[in-house]
Amino acid sequence: MIIGITGPFASGKSIACEYLNQHGFFEIDVDLIGKEALIECRDDIVFCFGPCILDDDKISSKKLGDIVFESEEKMEYLNSIVHPFIRKRVKSIIEEKKGENIVINAAILFKIGLEKLVDVVIAIVADDDILVKRGMERNNFSRERILKIISMQKKYNDYLNNSDYIIINDSSKEDFLKKVNDLMEVIYDNRRNKP
Repeated sequence: MIIGITGPFASGKSIACEYLNQHGFFEIDVDLIGKEALIECRDDIVFCFGPCILDDDKISSKKLGDIVFESEEKMEYLNSIVHPFIRKRVKSIIEEKKGENIVINAAILFKIGLEKLVDVVIAIVADDDILVKRGMERNNFSRERILKIISMQKKYNDYLNNSDYIIINDSSKEDFLKKVNDLMEVIYDNRRNKP
């Protein structure tokens, strides 16, 4: 089975994926592949955005983020370079892990078109205030930066209408993991009962 876990920044995707990993799922982390893309597509990205995004001749995620999260047009330029690389890499990992249970961790699952590769999509969501509080604690970003990230992610990823299941992660980690566990039981039951 291949599950797609999606949802906005700081919603709890990594916690859900870690839980599934502990229960036999191989995780494909699209954020990590995105970092790989910055290395593999370095020359194209630098050509597009200039040497100002470099630190010691390597692309600085922070400097690049400061540019693209201020401009939708620039974000689209970046996406046009890195998304094909990400799609290809995810497909090749799925091929390598054929026959295994896989979970794809991707905030922009729909934007990249990865939903076509999965059996089930689970969206994890929470109120913006909760996401901002978590993001400020975890990433040390400003409130404005986090709201921009969330707004851009939501614009291109209609989590609520395109997902098969939705988990609201608005309380404790224990409560959230219980919701993940209960949902997995439902998913397994549904698969067993399919004619």
